[in-house]
Amino acid sequence: MKPLLNDEHEDDLDDRTDLVPLIDCVFLVLLFYIVASTFAEETVFPVQLPRVAAAAQTSEVATAAETLTVWVSAAGSYAIGKTPVAQADLGRILREKVSVAPPRVLIIRGDRMAPYEKVAVALEAAQSLGIPELSLVVDRSDAPPSP
Repeated sequence: MKPLLNDEHEDDLDDRTDLVPLIDCVFLVLLFYIVASTFAEETVFPVQLPRVAAAAQTSEVATAAETLTVWVSAAGSYAIGKTPVAQADLGRILREKVSVAPPRVLIIRGDRMAPYEKVAVALEAAQSLGIPELSLVVDRSDAPPSP
């Protein structure tokens, strides 16, 4: 009679659980969520973008490293990135940021209820720095604007 367990076949009877397929599945699910998710840009204050006509021109999108964003709230407050800025300091802080890492595109995200003169101040400060491209962000969605 042959013994059930012998030393020759001891490696064939391994009772440990193989975790490699489980790890592969976890990484695939994680990759799916990373690819399928949308990333919203955080801001200091909420901004409702103005609506645009369907025939408006669009430009190609620059990478995050090539852009600098100026936010204009409905009340006329400014922010550069996530930092609130006073109107008197807007030009100076923009100049400092451009001297450290000059952006290819300056993006102005003005609220649709912001006074036009506040957006014009941001445009003038940006133009004085010689940034190659200025972009005004608008809402192209078909949904009616909220009041």
